[in-house]
Amino acid sequence: MNSLKNIMNSLKFFKGLEQNKIGENILGLNSLNDFYISDGYLKCDGSIVSQNSYPNLYSKIGLIRDNFSWATQTSGTTSTINGITYGNGYYVYGGGGGILGTSTNVINWATQTSGTTNNITALNYGNGVYIYGGTTGVLGISGNAITWTSQTSGSTGYIRGLIYGNGIYVYGDSSGNISINIPYSYNPATSFKLPVYNNNQNNYIRGD
Repeated sequence: MNSLKNIMNSLKFFKGLEQNKIGENILGLNSLNDFYISDGYLKCDGSIVSQNSYPNLYSKIGLIRDNFSWATQTSGTTSTINGITYGNGYYVYGGGGGILGTSTNVINWATQTSGTTNNITALNYGNGVYIYGGTTGVLGISGNAITWTSQTSGSTGYIRGLIYGNGIYVYGDSSGNISINIPYSYNPATSFKLPVYNNNQNNYIRGD
């Protein structure tokens, strides 16, 4: 048989076989369930299985939520939370008056010193750096979500959006400006840099 069938066909197939019992003791097995399992099928009973063990099936059905309910947690602040991000094991929120909090499990939160009393209005994480932006162009970065360093953003407006992608940090502000920070002297979307080895003493690397 095919290794794992399309999920919709599989579900219909299972249902049809269950409705039309094919009997017990088939191939010396004791039950219909044993027949399925011996042939490489998984019973659709809501069991939790490993994505690594069944990568093909997972690629077809993805995650199935039990529900979509929300549980309120104690954030450690009563200020308005304007943004939340996640990266490298830390959830980070920022908000009114420069409030900033971190958590590793989204249940227990610790307040951090953001380095600003301005409202933090945007947060993101990328390439090992947490970054926030806020009113009057305030901008801060951190490598560990705990210690923050102020940066010059070049904006005096509200930084409303922050994102990182393809080697470039980008923010947009309330004045309609888009600003970028490229940590490369070249465009990483189209080029890459060859390594320097042994002070460039006639060392070469194959180009194929």
